[in-house]
Amino acid sequence: MKQILIVQADTNDGDYIHNISEVDEETLPVIRKAAKAIKNASKRHNWGTSEYVDSNEHPSVLYKDILSQEELEIFGDFVPSGEYGIHTINSIQLLTIEKEENLV
Repeated sequence: MKQILIVQADTNDGDYIHNISEVDEETLPVIRKAAKAIKNASKRHNWGTSEYVDSNEHPSVLYKDILSQEELEIFGDFVPSGEYGIHTINSIQLLTIEKEENLV
C-alpha cells in the first residue's frame, strides 16, 4: 500500500496551493505530531514562511516548544511553497492507496 500526503496552504488571501507526496511509515509520526501542533495553533497564520507575515508566525517560533528543528524540517519538506511563501496550512490529508492503475 502507498501512503499519500496532501498539504494545502494559503499564499495570499485565498490563493491556495498544494503539495502531494508519497510518505513512508517512519515519517508518519512526525507528520501526525506536526498536524496536531498546527491544528492546536492559536495564531491565525499557522505556518508563516511568507516575507509578509510577522516573524512570530514562523514555524520555528510558533512550535519551538512542540517540534524539534529536525521535525520542522521533515514536515517542512511536505509543505508547498509559493513564490512569496505561505502564511497558513489549511488542510493536511493522508490517503492510503490500495490499488493503483496507470492509464497512460
